[in-house]
Amino acid sequence: MPPHPSFYAKRSLFTKYGLYSTKYKISADFDLLLRFFLIHKINYKIIDMIFVNMQMNGISTKDYKSNLLLNKEILISLKSNKIYSNYILIYSKYFYKIFQFIFKYEK
Repeated sequence: MPPHPSFYAKRSLFTKYGLYSTKYKISADFDLLLRFFLIHKINYKIIDMIFVNMQMNGISTKDYKSNLLLNKEILISLKSNKIYSNYILIYSKYFYKIFQFIFKYEK
């Protein structure tokens, strides 16, 4: 998933493919980007610059309960968009996130 705080889209995409879903408490950004990129295959451009520096104290990283809710909502979003997944696949992302922190500080 691309970092959602630095995701910018034209208004026409929201009109054509829908807005953020309010049925998700934490993962509305995941659902929106899933629909835009995987379902509707929108064109995009990656700009190799830092636009936002995030801290680890947001709603999705507050505590283990919010983390459980986030991953539950991600599974619901995937299933509602007809993409197969399960909790093992979803939780495997934490293995790869370790490398984000390792390589972040090597630059």
